[in-house]
Amino acid sequence: MRRKWSDLSDFIGTWEFDREFDNGSKGTGIAVFVEQDSNMLEYIENGALILKDGQTLKSSIRYYYKIQPKEILVYFFENPSRLFQRVEFEDMGKEIAGRATHYCGNDIYCSEYKFLENDTFQIIHKVHGPRKSYTSKTRFRRVGV
Repeated sequence: MRRKWSDLSDFIGTWEFDREFDNGSKGTGIAVFVEQDSNMLEYIENGALILKDGQTLKSSIRYYYKIQPKEILVYFFENPSRLFQRVEFEDMGKEIAGRATHYCGNDIYCSEYKFLENDTFQIIHKVHGPRKSYTSKTRFRRVGV
């Protein structure tokens, strides 16, 4: 079944993820999308960050995802909510893709979201600026499919 990636049910549930950084570090863990209301999900991620020197750290982050027909709004998990990224979609046939940016002071996050037809999606963040400079690629796979 080809997902539209525009409905809460396309996301709700548990996902495994693998993350690679261009500096040799990597991460792995579980992400869960939990329904908050008719078009809002809470994203809860817990995992391990394995630094290139082999040191392992616990990692966790939370966001709100507001799902709309042609875009996703990703908010920081704080009160009041602050927009992290607005991802506008384009149907590319076998995938639905979107791009977004976020300014964190003088650093900029240029992100690409790819939603694939086999219950997987990926997010690539390219971060550049005076304080941060890295690329991360995260692949998500639905658990239990």
